[in-house]
Amino acid sequence: MSLIDHIVLFKWKPEATSAQIDRAMAALEGMVTKIDAIESLRVGPSITDRHNGWTHALVVRLRASNADEIMEGYSVHPAHLHVVENFLKGNAAKGVSGILADLTAVDISRPEVRSLPAAAAAVAEEAAFPVALALSAALAGAVIGFVASRAFARQ
Repeated sequence: MSLIDHIVLFKWKPEATSAQIDRAMAALEGMVTKIDAIESLRVGPSITDRHNGWTHALVVRLRASNADEIMEGYSVHPAHLHVVENFLKGNAAKGVSGILADLTAVDISRPEVRSLPAAAAAVAEEAAFPVALALSAALAGAVIGFVASRAFARQ
């Protein structure tokens, strides 16, 4: 099982209101409790002005073994389709107009690259457990030895 990051950038129609966009963002956030394949989800507006009109983004970390599994576990999931039809693209047959002007999506699956301090901390954490276990065993042995020596001293 691997992790796949699904990254989506959104451009809104000029007539989209901030309330509509907020509802769409909340609906996207709500998918995290409805779709089992989602490991984590972040959604929100750009924090800089470098977005070139792509004002909001969605980053979903999915548990999957391959791209086909993404389609089965996320893309065609009823909760995802509900958000797309009712908050983003709309559904003419249902009389729901969408607020989305355009989107672009990228899916990546690569091992996570950690900064040196984070990687060192992870290695130290992994190494610390056996050391702590050995120290605990040594301390337990010392305590048992002390208690035993006191017991024999009383006899």
